[in-house]
Amino acid sequence: MLSASELIRFHDAALLSWSCGRHTPCLQVIVELPRIWMLDDAFWGILAGALFHPDRFNSGAADGGAIGAMLASLGLNAELLDNIRGLVIEGTSALLLLIEPEVVWRIRTAFEGMSYTLVEAPLSLDQQQWLRSAFSAHID
Repeated sequence: MLSASELIRFHDAALLSWSCGRHTPCLQVIVELPRIWMLDDAFWGILAGALFHPDRFNSGAADGGAIGAMLASLGLNAELLDNIRGLVIEGTSALLLLIEPEVVWRIRTAFEGMSYTLVEAPLSLDQQQWLRSAFSAHID
């Protein structure tokens, strides 16, 4: 709805869903959206791994983990990851969006009256540029 009406231009999006009875959630990159640019699947895999396998990823920057430090430099620090980890539990899902910070209010408006939790991690222009240079994928 938001993308079709051109109220929001997505950079990228993924759906993180945890079906009942599964041991871990499933991450699916949403490829049907018109995008300005998109991230390589590696970024989404790193994020999902840091969220749901932090011991394997040594995700805490305080632990000296390179992945944790990289995510923290993007504003995805241990506290934010812990918050998301606590919200995405079996039987729930999360829509992960990479959008312009100034349009977050449109997300709030579109979901008004629904039960949801909005977790924000605004990226500076420098962070966006770094993310784009490190993880940009080719758009056909």
